[in-house]
Amino acid sequence: MFYLHKFIKKQDLVVKNEDVFIKLGRIIGVPKTKETPDTYARLLQYLALSKKHEQTREQFIKLIQVLKPWQGFYRTITDIREQYSANQYNLPEEFTQEIPGLSIYENYQQYINIF
Repeated sequence: MFYLHKFIKKQDLVVKNEDVFIKLGRIIGVPKTKETPDTYARLLQYLALSKKHEQTREQFIKLIQVLKPWQGFYRTITDIREQYSANQYNLPEEFTQEIPGLSIYENYQQYINIF
């Protein structure tokens, strides 16, 4: 409901400044069939959300940049652990400890190749 209320306020803003938005729409190439308060309200909403989450996006990209090289170390560790199992070898305790950062890596693994 809160979302709908904010959206309606944006539509009111568009209606009050309709001539400005129509001029802007023509500049950015909005088709005449889409020149509606709803379209411009959505554009405003997109711009506001983009600005609001700009820093979050940058932090996310930095996290992915850290995880990308970490992926190589993770693969090396898992390969070694598979090759030298605890059933066949007397392994030190450190060898079986959880890999630091593994849960973070697993949460964001699907995004590494996208960026």
